[in-house]
Amino acid sequence: MVSVVVLNVGTWIPTDADMEILSLNGELGRDRVAKWVAALKKDDARPLQYEDKLGIGDMEVADKDLVIALLWQYAGIVEKKPGCPPLAKVNVKHHINTGNTAPIMQRRRRHAVSENLLIDKELDDMLSNQVI
Repeated sequence: MVSVVVLNVGTWIPTDADMEILSLNGELGRDRVAKWVAALKKDDARPLQYEDKLGIGDMEVADKDLVIALLWQYAGIVEKKPGCPPLAKVNVKHHINTGNTAPIMQRRRRHAVSENLLIDKELDDMLSNQVI
């Protein structure tokens, strides 16, 4: 397992989620993976920011180098771009089961009144970018 790092609002933050990159079953040897990564090489590939802080886990140095080489090829995927949400948009439906009891009415947001304009602006930005 590899502990991934995600770019969020211009900074790298480690996530608690683990991601399985490759599951080797004997048919996919290191030499075949190295050949595949070499075929992906892009001229504009650059080192990752905070590469030394990646939690790749316990693996041999050669395997770690392969994972980092692969991440270099796709570094642009996790970079912050204007107008894009920081994390992947997923179709999630939210429901709070209150049983037969009516929901409790609360203020629409817990924040200082002075923050209303900023919150409204951020909501409008997210709506225009179809994040929500």
